[in-house]
Amino acid sequence: MGVRMKFTAAVLLFINLFTLQAAPAAAPETLIFTNVNIVDTRSGNLERNMTVVIKNGRIDGIAKVGLIQESRKIRVVNANGKFLIPGLWDMHVHSAGGSAPAWDEKIIYPLYIANGVTGVRDMGGDPALLEKRREHIERGQVLGPHMVLGGPFLAGGKSDSQTIAVNNPAEGRQAVVTLKNRGVDFIKILSNITRPTYMAIAEEARKLKIRFVGHVPDTVSV
Repeated sequence: MGVRMKFTAAVLLFINLFTLQAAPAAAPETLIFTNVNIVDTRSGNLERNMTVVIKNGRIDGIAKVGLIQESRKIRVVNANGKFLIPGLWDMHVHSAGGSAPAWDEKIIYPLYIANGVTGVRDMGGDPALLEKRREHIERGQVLGPHMVLGGPFLAGGKSDSQTIAVNNPAEGRQAVVTLKNRGVDFIKILSNITRPTYMAIAEEARKLKIRFVGHVPDTVSV
């Protein structure tokens, strides 16, 4: 099973969550799980007592047995017969709305990890709050999933903490440039924008090589 699947694997069935909350700076380059059970999704067979090697956040190798050379850059975890799966992703969340930040950081984010969700794509919200939460997670201050962020919505009307108003093509282009420079992972649009504005956003996003996603306006046909 020579697979290379993106992202850290999630061990299920009660590995102590707090042992996973080490600061990223101290994380080893290679993480090896021994004595794990995995499901071969090609055949549906259960493979017992396997060894899984993870390098730089990717599943690098799977074998029945393996020789492990001791190194400070290698961490070995004996799973003692527990199951291992690739980390799951929730591809549509909104975690910077009206809910209390402390509630999300103390309860919601750890619950993602407890259920094997190691990554989320946040589809729009207050960029300052989202960036702060992602920083807390990446520094190891909060136990939670990696976050891919879209930042504020692009929409017609007025701007607020979660929205950038784009009421004409020029505003649409400028919003894309601003968000690209801010470092968002993609652009999120709402449906209440004009067709010319939508087309300008699409063109600017393509020019700057950043994805844009969201709600297609009624004025834009398939």
